This record gives sequence, structure tokens and C-alpha cells, in this order.
Amino acid sequence: MTSRGSSITKHFNKSNLEHTTSQSTSWASRHGIGLAFPSAISGLAVALTFPNYSWSLLAWVAVSPFLMALGRAQRLREVIWTTLVFGFFYFYFSLWWLNTLTIFNPFIPLGIVLLGVALSGYLVAFSVPAWFVMRRLSAQWIPLVLATLWVAVEYLRGLGPFGFPWNYLGHSQLPTFPKLAQCADIAGVYGISWLIVFANALFATAALCRWKEIKWTTVARQLALPLAALLVVLYCVIRIYPDHALLKVEAMRQSDAEGTIRIAVLQPNISQLEKVGYYSATSEEEALAAEQQMTSTTLRLLEETSGSQAKLIVMPESSFNSTYFVYQKELHETLARYARALDADILFGADRRETQSDYAARLRHPFTGHSERSFPNLVVRSMEGQPVLLEEPEETVPTVAAFLVRREEGLTSTVYDKIHLVPFGETAPIFDRIPFFQEYILMVGTYARGTEYTIFQSDRARVGVMICFESTFASLARAYAQRKANLLCVITNDGWYDPTYVGEHSRFGRWVFSLPFLRTLVASGPAQHFYHSVFRAIETRTPVIRAANTGISAIILPSGEIVRQLGWHERGTFWHDVTLLRSHTTWYARFGDWLALGCVAIWAGVLCAGVVTALRHRRLARAATGEGHANSRAQ
Repeated sequence: MTSRGSSITKHFNKSNLEHTTSQSTSWASRHGIGLAFPSAISGLAVALTFPNYSWSLLAWVAVSPFLMALGRAQRLREVIWTTLVFGFFYFYFSLWWLNTLTIFNPFIPLGIVLLGVALSGYLVAFSVPAWFVMRRLSAQWIPLVLATLWVAVEYLRGLGPFGFPWNYLGHSQLPTFPKLAQCADIAGVYGISWLIVFANALFATAALCRWKEIKWTTVARQLALPLAALLVVLYCVIRIYPDHALLKVEAMRQSDAEGTIRIAVLQPNISQLEKVGYYSATSEEEALAAEQQMTSTTLRLLEETSGSQAKLIVMPESSFNSTYFVYQKELHETLARYARALDADILFGADRRETQSDYAARLRHPFTGHSERSFPNLVVRSMEGQPVLLEEPEETVPTVAAFLVRREEGLTSTVYDKIHLVPFGETAPIFDRIPFFQEYILMVGTYARGTEYTIFQSDRARVGVMICFESTFASLARAYAQRKANLLCVITNDGWYDPTYVGEHSRFGRWVFSLPFLRTLVASGPAQHFYHSVFRAIETRTPVIRAANTGISAIILPSGEIVRQLGWHERGTFWHDVTLLRSHTTWYARFGDWLALGCVAIWAGVLCAGVVTALRHRRLARAATGEGHANSRAQ
């Protein structure tokens, strides 16, 4: 550390102590209000940077009040309290649209509160080492280290069975600054998050120095270099690199293309209430009638593509509602006839069932490249004097799957099973062991996790599929790119998040959802989900076809440009000629989360240093206390 840096750090800590001493008797200080209030405002401001508000520019200063509160904190409990307040406002309001699920589960409002608290816990892993750094490093290094710690925690938030890579800071920039998103093919969304936190930390450090009455000239000397570095990097990633990247994509399209394929997309816009009504039917006749109605809607829409001359038709997740789709041979034949009549392959989502023995065998050897699946057949059970029954051959496990019907052979045995299941929506890790909790509180079933990165072959297209929530995982798109996929398909059903459902069944819900601030938040889910698909296209420089039941469906080019789109709650089809690029790999697809992993390594180092320092201080304090007691006894 330089002498100037050392002096400003000493001044920083000395001034902090003086401020704490002078304010220790205030009511706000005793209750932490002085730190909690700016943290709450900061968290709310961050939430407003995401769709549907999309105040992207606000993200560059929104985190600053929280960082200033961290710099003013004197005790560890203040750091944790401040972080939980910031994190709760950040996550609770940016995910407030999940309240639309109340119509399906009355415990959802409580669940969103708990989700906000749980996600705030990740931020504690940022704030504690950040607090340690802010008290010991010179001002010029604080922005660099804080940005690194933040990205490390964002990366960790996306790992494990509870991984939730939703609403990273970098995601907020796409609606307003699409050029900035072009650098995602180098470092992913983490690079954008790093720049945003660097800027926020720079502003917060300058403000803290002034709050501690450090001279402007001293502050300017310390922060001039990081400010200049930030401006240079921003100029490069906004003005220089996007033009270079887009020219490179256009050159590949002109000289390194495998050809074009016309792709049609279906958006049936079937209400989720209709889909849920099928499962809650009180009789087999009622369930069959509901299923036939939804299937007829989908097939009529399929007929509308007859004049498109498309060679690949992409349909949404859960295109066919029955959990027993694999047994519906008549429907399989119907789809095969449509594929032959339309002269096109059909890619769609539906539930799949597999025998427990087959699934157990696959679990022993996962990710080996074997994507062929055998479909079980129902077994006839008959007893004298009893009606004939059709039963499953043995115990089965369900999966959320994608299927391909080829015009030459009908329904193929190549299947993709969803790998990243929705926590507490399609699976309940750990909590599924609590009696009755999953059935009566979560009200969800348990699906089996997929074990292969399936590549579907359709003419020249090598297609990798992401189902719904999976489109938020950049690692999955990268895995497909590494396996030479030249087309990515996102099939989803965001019909769950329709705010009109609650309004139709509850006067109070209709009133709450119509309030000026909340009515924008409650409709944010589909848009937030949609922009993840745009990032996947940019990161891998691969076209993305997005088919959503109720919207937003789109065709996204490798540049991130949206060339065709159907909005929320529209029903229809569209098609477009998509250029397929030869197998190529971006820096991000080749090296993955290199930036995030580097940040995690530094985060771990800072955390270890903090623990060692705290233990040393505690040992010295105990030694000093023991020496004081010894002196008092001697006297």
C-alpha cells in the first residue's frame, strides 16, 4: 500500500470511530435505522432496474447507498442487518410478480417473503468480506475488490439444487443498452455486473470519504485512476467492441454459414387455468374433454403453418397436457401425419414417463451422450368379473421433456429431459423429506432430473433445447455450443404468471394488482424471463428460437436482434428464415465463467484473510484482558 493510500485508510477508520462515538446515543444509531433506510431505498432502486420498469441507467448508482451503509457500519451485526434489508427489498420487489401464483397456492405470498430473505442470505457472503476490505484497503482498490466480490456471490447464487441465476445486475442493462450486452460473448453477464458494481463502489467510496471529511484533493488523487479505467473500459465495451463483434457475426453469416432453414413458431395462448382444470377434473370424462379441447386448439394452430414451407416447427413446453403422453399412440400417429403433410419436423414439449429401472440405470452413467429412450407400454390387467384395466408396467418416474417428430419416421426415440428443475415448483430438494410438506404446502410434484445434453438433428439444424427455467442457465447453452449445436430452442409456458387470474377470482387481489406501482411489478415475470434468451444468443452467437404458450415467443439472431416476436397473451404463428452458422465457439462458450471463477477465488482469499484477522484480534484481546486481570490482582 502506498503512503498516500495508508494515510487515507487511517483517516478513513479514525473518522469512522469519531462519527460512531458522536452518534452512539442517537435513537437511529441504536436501532440501525440510519443504515437500514438507505439500504432499503437502494434495494428498491435495484429492483426497478429490471423489467417492466427497466430503469437500466439507475443500476449504475442504485447500489451506492447500500455500499455507503456498509462503510459506515461498525459492528458485524450492523453489516448483516443492513445487508438483509437491502437484499429483501432487491429480491422481494423484483420478484413480486410471483404473487400471480396465489390462485394456485395460497401460501405463495409467504413463500415470496421467505425467498427474499433466503436470497438476501447470499448477499451476506458479499457484505462481510466487503466490510472487511473497506476498513483496510486504500480507496483506490475498494471499487476493484467490491466488484469482484459481488460477481463471485452472483455466480454462487446460480449453483446447486437451489440455484437461481435470475436478475443479476447485468441483466438489467439489456432493454436499454443492448450494445453493452455484446460483451457477454467474452465474460457472460458477469462482466456487465462487474462494471456496474465497480461504478457504484467508486461513487460510494468518494461519498464515504467526504462523509468522513477527507479533503477532495486527497480523494481525487486516490480515485482518479479507477475512474479513468472505468471510463476507458466503458468506452471500449459500448463504442468499440459491439461494432467489432457485430461485424464478425455478419462476416460469419456471409462466409461460414451452413445454409438457412425456415422455422415456424406456435404460440397457442392456452390459459393455465384450463391446463390446471385438466388435473383437477372430478371425472375421467371431464378430464378427457378438457384435454381434447386443448389438443384441438394446438393442432388447429399447427395447420396454420401449412403455407409457410417451414422445415422445423417449434411448439411450447407442455404442448400436450397429459402426464401420460408417452402412452398416447393415437396422438403420436396424428403428429406424424401432420409432419408428413406439412413436410416439416415438429419439436415440442410434454411430460414423459420412464420406468424406475431404466432411470436408475441412466443415473449410474449420466452425460454419456446416449439420448435414445424407450417408451413403456401399458399392460392389460384383467380379473374375472372385473373390467379390463390398463396399467403401467412397473413403477415409473416423470420427467419434463422435449420430443421431436420427424416427417420421415414420426415420433423419434431421441428425447431431452429437463436438467435444471424449478426449485419448489418441479422439485423440492431436502424439503421433500418433510411429511406432507410437499403435497399440502408446496402443492407440487417431483420430477426426475435429466441426465443428457441432447442434440436433435433436423435437416441442417443441430438443436439444443432449454425448457422454461433452464434458459436462465448460461452453462446449459454453453454445453450445447461445445457440442456443436447451431440452433438453440427455448420452449416454455409462462402462462402461470398471468395477473388476470387472481383478479378474476378475488376482489381484493384485483384491487391490489391494479395499484399504480404494483400493477407494473406484477406483470414483470414474462419479460424478465424473456431477456435471458437474448443473452444466451449473444453469449454463444447462436440463433435462439423461443416458443412460449402465452408469450413472449420470438426468433433471436446471434447478434441479439429480435427479428420476429409475438407478445404476451397473443395467439398465432410466425416463421422466418434462419441462417445456421458452422460450428464455432465464442470466448465465453470456450472458456466459460472464467471471470466469475476468478472472482470466486479472490472472494475465498478475502474471506480466509478476514477469518484469520478476526481470530488474531480475538486472541490479542483475550491476552490483553488476561494481562489486565493479572495486573489488577498484583495491585
